[in-house]
Amino acid sequence: MKIDPATEKKIVRMLAEQYKVKLAFIADREFRGSFIAPNLVQLSEDAHNDVTSMIGTFFHELGHVHAYRNKIFKAYHRLPVSRKNRTVILATAVRAERWVDNWGRLECLKHFPQFKWTKTYASRGDIDVLKNFLRKVLV
Repeated sequence: MKIDPATEKKIVRMLAEQYKVKLAFIADREFRGSFIAPNLVQLSEDAHNDVTSMIGTFFHELGHVHAYRNKIFKAYHRLPVSRKNRTVILATAVRAERWVDNWGRLECLKHFPQFKWTKTYASRGDIDVLKNFLRKVLV
């Protein structure tokens, strides 16, 4: 499913309103998205292409919002992140990310049945990137 960037951004804004989350857009090709706060998702305007769409990233990050609101993987989704829960976060990171990704995929397919979902954290390399990132931010 290929959508021009302006239309995709409008769709994501409408979805955010529907799910009662705020959006923040940044210009960064190295970054796709993040769950910033219980009701805030941050997305890159620049890093999305045929493989990683802004819609897919939005639903993945929305999965984090859903998990936080419903106390799923509670230690992983605790805000703010602290050094105290570093061990638990590192131990549950992959399971939590995969759960969020699956939830996001299923939620996305409710709106876009033909959407081609790209799994995140499916390869050893992706998992290493995640764990290295968490080790840096959990200093």
